[in-house]
Amino acid sequence: MTDYVTVDGVAEYYKVSPSTVRNWVNSGQIPSTCYLKLNKTYRFVLADVDKALRGKTQDAVVAVQPDPRQLELDFSPDDDI
Repeated sequence: MTDYVTVDGVAEYYKVSPSTVRNWVNSGQIPSTCYLKLNKTYRFVLADVDKALRGKTQDAVVAVQPDPRQLELDFSPDDDI
């Protein structure tokens, strides 16, 4: 059986405010596959929320490309400057 937690439960787990959790839901960071909604009541599957948030973080790290305007210098400690 799956355990469901409230907005407050998710907020407590991540040490954020309940409004932050609501923002994550509204922005799509927590997809609708991670929770049930009945009227204005949300119940989250914490394991699914964790996977979704970690997946977003990993995707964001992978998506970061180096700035081509930055100069890359390769110095060895043995090189004279």
